[in-house]
Amino acid sequence: MDGVRYGRLGERYREMLGSRCPSCGAEYFPPVRVCRRCGGRGTKDHPMPREGRLVSFTVLNVASAEFQGEAPMAIGLIELENGVKVMAQVVDVPPSSLREGMKVTMVARPLTKADGAFLCYKFVPAG
Repeated sequence: MDGVRYGRLGERYREMLGSRCPSCGAEYFPPVRVCRRCGGRGTKDHPMPREGRLVSFTVLNVASAEFQGEAPMAIGLIELENGVKVMAQVVDVPPSSLREGMKVTMVARPLTKADGAFLCYKFVPAG
């Protein structure tokens, strides 16, 4: 199941469920059916941590048509507490205040300010 479609499945999405291999313990997000580490099958749903740190980021100053009014928009590479890395928008903080290594927390928010129909993962500064 691709990440975009997976992200719009309601409650499952709010929990940030990934998968975990019962054989070797490797964790993945988005979920996978076959473990990339050991080749094991039968991975199980596993909640991802909501906390992480900002590894790197970029700021989009010109948004596409779907995101008019959202710029500047920060997109970050976040390493979750379990080591899984995800990319997501970083919100509720001026882009000039972002720092590599800062702690962040996952929130489920509408994709855009104008459209509340689709939720997506975003991260906010922790604390």
